[in-house]
Amino acid sequence: MQNTSVHGGGALSGPGGRSVWKRARRRVTFACAGWAVGLFVVPVAVQAAVEPAAGAGPAWGVAGAVLVCALVGVCAAAFRDVQQRRMRPVLTAYEWQEVPADTSKRHKAAVKHAAAHFTLPDPDHPERRVGVIARRAPTMWLSWKRTLEGARRDGFWFAGDPRFGGVIAPRHRPHLLLMVRPKRDDAFLTSAERPDDVSEQAWQRAVRAKVSRPVEATWTM
Repeated sequence: MQNTSVHGGGALSGPGGRSVWKRARRRVTFACAGWAVGLFVVPVAVQAAVEPAAGAGPAWGVAGAVLVCALVGVCAAAFRDVQQRRMRPVLTAYEWQEVPADTSKRHKAAVKHAAAHFTLPDPDHPERRVGVIARRAPTMWLSWKRTLEGARRDGFWFAGDPRFGGVIAPRHRPHLLLMVRPKRDDAFLTSAERPDDVSEQAWQRAVRAKVSRPVEATWTM
């Protein structure tokens, strides 16, 4: 996936960015469809297969357990679908920026107990660093920690403004897009007006990306 910060047009403008987005969307679509099928088909199939041998009680118990698992899966996949739909304005307004891996001992010690925390440069003041927190993806139960560790180890691409919110694409698995939000929670994040230390251009991009007010539901889910 190329660094589109040079080419412009948003993170979805290049072939690499479009490919990553399509793969991420397919993954969620298949998850939604698969769990939905399980929600309606699997309990019936289990009941039909177990009932003749074990009786109606055990059959319905197994079917009920499978039904609960499928329901949780459907809810998680639907939640992830909502997350991705809210990523699209960000990926349209901002270009990908490559963030190299930070292998310093100091950095490793700082994030040992906070794997979801990253620091990114302030677009208006490059000498400053802004802390962000990756939002948990509900369909990544087992791979969540490994994805974050891989992003930290191998580097990642970032689209957005760390002062408001953005999207991370881990280098080793770029289709596993992660939402991030600023760590700090103060008046800067709740104001409807442009903060004093944010340029007009940066503010307008944040407005177009719908992340100018991260405390809204868009980025607090």
